[in-house]
Amino acid sequence: MSALEHRLQVLINDELKAALERESRATGRSVGAVVREAIEVHYATETRVKTAALEWILAHGSKSDEEWMEWDEIKEGLLADLDERVPTQ
Repeated sequence: MSALEHRLQVLINDELKAALERESRATGRSVGAVVREAIEVHYATETRVKTAALEWILAHGSKSDEEWMEWDEIKEGLLADLDERVPTQ
C-alpha cells in the first residue's frame, strides 16, 4: 500500500463502532487499519467477481445463437465459477 495521504471522515452507528473496536482489539490493529482492510477487501473482491464474469463470458462467447444457454443456466455457471475463484470472507 502506498503512503497514507488522505483523511476520510465517516459517520457510523454504535453497533458498527463496537464491531470495529472488537476487531481492533482481537487483531491488535488500529480501528483505521481495520476499516482500510475492509475497504480493500470489498473492492478487490468486486474486481475479482467482475473479472471472473468477463472471463467466463469470453470463454463461452464463441457459440452460435442456437447454442447459447438460457439465462438461468448462464447465471448458474457464473455463480459456480465464482464460488470456486472468489474466497468467501
